[in-house]
Formats: sequence, structure tokens, C-alpha cells
Amino acid sequence: MRDYELTYIIKPDVDATNAHAIIERISGFITAENGTITKLDQWGMRRLSYPINNYREGQYVFALTKLNAESLIKIESRLRMQEDLLRYMLVKAEDTGRPASVASAVTTPAEAAETVSPIAAEVVEAVPAAEADAAPSVE
Repeated sequence: MRDYELTYIIKPDVDATNAHAIIERISGFITAENGTITKLDQWGMRRLSYPINNYREGQYVFALTKLNAESLIKIESRLRMQEDLLRYMLVKAEDTGRPASVASAVTTPAEAAETVSPIAAEVVEAVPAAEADAAPSVE
């Protein structure tokens, strides 16, 4: 099972009780596919960056879930059929638990040279130092 982020926008004209029913229904889709919801946030009414179906606002909901990769297609097909949703996005969650050694910044030139791709290193080595330091002439 992998971590996935599900964000969806409910139409603004849906009242609070129906919005709660929609959230429960979508949560049911996830649990029906042997998934679990680890976090559920209702962000409330927010302005959309562009109009969607003549709506300028929507009720945002965010869910952090654990799902099998095989169940994604079924869940997305069920989300597509929901009439009260303006948009949804189901993406794989990024792993935020990186070791400290990977997260630290490169500090020495030797470490910086190691992080440059081999192709970029060849290009840098191919340019003579005199050409790299020369300023363009203005005539």
C-alpha cells in the first residue's frame, strides 16, 4: 500500500449536510477498495483560480490515504461520476522522511562537482577557461 493525496472540490451550492454526505460517500469508495484514510481536512469555501462550469468558488477537501495501486482506476472512475464534484486530483504522496545527509546542502566544490550530471561536466570541461572568463566585446 502506498500513500496518496486526494484533493477534490465540491460545488459551492451544496449545503453542509449534503457536503458531509459526499465526503462520507467518497471515504466509502476508499474503504471499499481496502484503503484507509489517515488524514481528512475540510478546507472550506475557497475562490477558484479560474471559473469551472461557471462556478468561481468551491468547497475544498483534502484526504491523505493509503491505497493499493490496482484500486486507483476504480476510485477515479467513481469520482468522475460524482455530479457534485467540480474537480478532483489523486496523486502519489511524496516521501517527506529523508535522511539528514541527503537534505543537507552541498558546501564544497568537490561535492558540487560530484552532483553535476556527467553530460554537464563534459560541457564545462570542454569550454576553455580563457573563453569562460572573457567578457563579450561591444563595438
